[in-house]
Amino acid sequence: MRSLLTIADGEKCSLTDKEGKKFEELRDQADVLDIEIGRLEAIQDEERNLPGTQVDGKGVSNDELRTYILTGERRALSTAIRTTPGDCIDYDRTRDDILRDAEVFSIKLVGFYTWNATHRRTQLQGAGLDVEPFPQTYL
Repeated sequence: MRSLLTIADGEKCSLTDKEGKKFEELRDQADVLDIEIGRLEAIQDEERNLPGTQVDGKGVSNDELRTYILTGERRALSTAIRTTPGDCIDYDRTRDDILRDAEVFSIKLVGFYTWNATHRRTQLQGAGLDVEPFPQTYL
């Protein structure tokens, strides 16, 4: 598409009818592909949010991770991470996810950040998991 416009611009003229038709055909094809890509990405996002499901394809790229860090975009970066709806953390859902994972995987120890985590710690300990503080400070 760009080449058609570049040639017309270089010749200091508008697109011919034939070139205009070709341009519109290419644009329609691009629109169809955009729709198909959107559908595939929606399916992949749904699959990514299923617990224990690995999405085919490569892992998180550095660019994707950098975008996430800079924008705070709320979406799962990994197949093992499920997001919670809204702008706050659903602690019950994340607890349930941890307990569901504990049924599937052999979890040796759960690290937790000590600030504001007393309730979570007691819930996980009550469910039989070993927990240990994991400070996020630099010593």
